Amino acid sequence: MEQSQKKAPEPYAKQPSQIIYYGVPGCGKSHAVDEEINKAINEYNEGKTDGDKISYEDQVKRIVFHPDYGNADFIGQIMPKIRERGGVDYVFKPGPFSQILRKAYLNSSKPYFLVIEEINRGNAAAIFGEMFQLLDRIKDNKKDKNGYGPGWSSYSILNDDVNDYIRDIKAYEKSDHSGCVKPNHPKDMLDGNGNPVDSPDANGKKEIDFSTATSYCSLELILQGFDSPQIFRGSTAIRLPPNLSIYATMNTSDQNVFTLDNAFQRRWEMKQIPNDLKNTGDSAAQYCRTIKKVKKTESGEETVDTNVQWGDFRKAINEVIMDSAQANGLSSMEDKRLGGWFFTPADNFAEKVLKYLWDDAFKFDRKTQFGEIKTLEDLVKEFNKVGFKVFKADAISKLQRDSSTTPDTPAQNDTSVTNG
Repeated sequence: MEQSQKKAPEPYAKQPSQIIYYGVPGCGKSHAVDEEINKAINEYNEGKTDGDKISYEDQVKRIVFHPDYGNADFIGQIMPKIRERGGVDYVFKPGPFSQILRKAYLNSSKPYFLVIEEINRGNAAAIFGEMFQLLDRIKDNKKDKNGYGPGWSSYSILNDDVNDYIRDIKAYEKSDHSGCVKPNHPKDMLDGNGNPVDSPDANGKKEIDFSTATSYCSLELILQGFDSPQIFRGSTAIRLPPNLSIYATMNTSDQNVFTLDNAFQRRWEMKQIPNDLKNTGDSAAQYCRTIKKVKKTESGEETVDTNVQWGDFRKAINEVIMDSAQANGLSSMEDKRLGGWFFTPADNFAEKVLKYLWDDAFKFDRKTQFGEIKTLEDLVKEFNKVGFKVFKADAISKLQRDSSTTPDTPAQNDTSVTNG
């Protein structure tokens, strides 16, 4: 990359994160990601005026991998576009990866974040494609022969479509580009006679027709680790810049569609989110949340307080899940346990938690756990009648016996729901 002669302002100085958070469903992986991002945004905003502050919405691109998600969805693809006056153009439609990469390149003084939820629900290696190479980052205050230092990708990729998009004129006009010192003339802009802009008429004039322009021939960019602006042109290879962090979440053995191979995983920092939920501090309200069931009445339905706390049930059922796995010789059952935030106030306990236990955690051990109950429908009905006595495990059924109210006693703060 060639240098421009202009003085460069100070780019974002912090190093990027590239982390996969993993753990049981509902343990707080996405919450941990948001905490890291909000911390970085708050640190950036400290001492800045309102006009210079950044927001979560502007700095973050959040996506979910799934079996039908592909490289074209992630990076971008060539799509037909109907012209207003007839005819068809084929244009590059950028995916979320290209969109956040472009923002990071053109605004090097600000942090950006790509969040990939459920990274192992899709074929991650195929989705990243050649961009997989970019996940290796330079570390230990080293610089390569081209001057790229810590936080930059160790290797680069030549991708004409993504490169053109970074230099795209319309995108440039619509979005922030605080790190661009100067956009140079469009590569395919024509003068009034249809000649390339670099071929002036006899009088030396360049009457430019902007309607034919798509990308600037080059951008002079402020980039981290360089003392002066760098010229990003059509031949410039792409790297991940230091101001772009990537976070991902995954359930390690929760009916995964795809596994992440070692070559892919080693390019990430792996962090397990502990399956903890305490009845003190910030998680106390969630631990003490009372589980309700539904009672049918003449006027419709009303919720009935079982007087069993979510934290107590969760702790007991997770022990039962592990005991069931051991008794039945099942491996990889660790991630079948319930996370602290698997159940929320908006959830119907029977329809969500019991369904999960029936369909997943106790799929091969239903008779031991629920006796002669044959269907999920019957399980939900029975729970709404007798509460936790529907469980055969004494550790669970005793929660109902130990409660200070019977399962059919309405809670003082219950809300009635009338059938329409």
